[in-house]
Amino acid sequence: MSVSVELDPAIIKVLNDKKIIGVEQLQASDRASSLTVKTQDANGYTRDYFLKASEKLAQHHRKSKSPNGCFGFHVTTFDGKLPLNTFIIKLLRGVYELDTEINGFWKDLDHVMHIAFSRLISRLLDPLTANGRSIKPCLIHGDLERVDEFDDRSRLYSVETLIINSAHFPGKDTRQLTVKELEYLIKKYLDVD
Repeated sequence: MSVSVELDPAIIKVLNDKKIIGVEQLQASDRASSLTVKTQDANGYTRDYFLKASEKLAQHHRKSKSPNGCFGFHVTTFDGKLPLNTFIIKLLRGVYELDTEINGFWKDLDHVMHIAFSRLISRLLDPLTANGRSIKPCLIHGDLERVDEFDDRSRLYSVETLIINSAHFPGKDTRQLTVKELEYLIKKYLDVD
């Protein structure tokens, strides 16, 4: 069933030069809807993209308040009262130590991890709690707001997954991907040679 849906400008931007030729609603509920966006490129080739649109869920989380800050869970979000950057550093140190134990020391990885621990993590995460702002726990992972550095924070969070995969699957290229991701962030945000 074709529906009239206004696509988020960020989705349109990602589609680049593709012409949107239709939007089809697959499912809808009170909180989210699934869509197929049909596109056509300059050569006439068509491609479908599947989206989960959750504006109602995003509004729910922006407006919601928890009486105890736990959002349905009996434990505090993250690691007690540790700031987010302290939690991320603690998490990354643990998986980095495991990776080094399994795969051995690698100078390139050690170099970028040191910079990440000493400066990069704070540079990307401290603005989230600057000027009286706070991080509100919610049931879903991710930031529902459009924030300038959202993609780069996501890239930083993915480093933990890359390192843990390296520890679990020695010999894969995830160590190299970790270095590449951290080098990108370091170059973008820090004045480091």
